[in-house]
Amino acid sequence: MLRLRGGRSVTVIVAVTVALLSLLPIGYLFSAGLSFGAIQTLFTYPSTADRILNTVALTVTISALSIVIGVGAAILVVRTNVWARRILTVLFAMPLAVPGFVSAYAAYSANLLFAPTLDIVTSFAGAVFVMSLSLYPYVFLACVVAVRNI
Repeated sequence: MLRLRGGRSVTVIVAVTVALLSLLPIGYLFSAGLSFGAIQTLFTYPSTADRILNTVALTVTISALSIVIGVGAAILVVRTNVWARRILTVLFAMPLAVPGFVSAYAAYSANLLFAPTLDIVTSFAGAVFVMSLSLYPYVFLACVVAVRNI
């Protein structure tokens, strides 16, 4: 590794520079007029607490369902004698190839096309279902590695 005088490495300097550059948007927001008082007034709106609780419930539910699906699929692929384990491993990881906004848009479009009078995808359960099916492969791949090493 390249070292500069004084013992500092180029890697550390680049990392600090990237970290400082990533803080520029936040600095711009405060310089453009956003203040802590403005943020505080946002939290005084009556619907803010409900939205925060909804977000926390959505996060917890999606995480739990993703863990159940991901761990179950990993155990199925690694610890059982199921037919075509390699193909199943690839198929279980396939949702990673589709960005989250594309899967959400596809589910919403399918809802409008096949069940326009029902709010299947726009409900809490629909959002949990679509997002869990998009995010479980992250748990699946980590669990496949962990279960193989047991």
